[in-house]
Amino acid sequence: MGGGVSIAPDKDELDHGLRYAVDHAKRIAAPPKAVGVSAGAQHAAILGSDSFVYTCGWGQKGRLGLGDELARNVCVRVSKGLPQSARFVQVQCGRAHTVALSTDGRVYSFGDNSYG
Repeated sequence: MGGGVSIAPDKDELDHGLRYAVDHAKRIAAPPKAVGVSAGAQHAAILGSDSFVYTCGWGQKGRLGLGDELARNVCVRVSKGLPQSARFVQVQCGRAHTVALSTDGRVYSFGDNSYG
């Protein structure tokens, strides 16, 4: 799996462990096997083959779903506020939020809720 150009040179939204723009494809640290990816304005979400959601990037407004607003330059599994049995089939990022569809048809969202 490759990366791209960082949209925020002072942050590492692409999980490269770097703090500068990357102008070429670069493999990122990801879950065991990525089966889905989505990118927001300054964060990314990865659906792993293990059916868990992983996020990285700028954490402002809770868009990473990790229970805080810290930036992460390494993908972290989302588990805060989720049932222990929750598994996912799809994940999508908006500008400052993330939405995930679980295997049982439930929808979970986290991040900016300014517009509902």
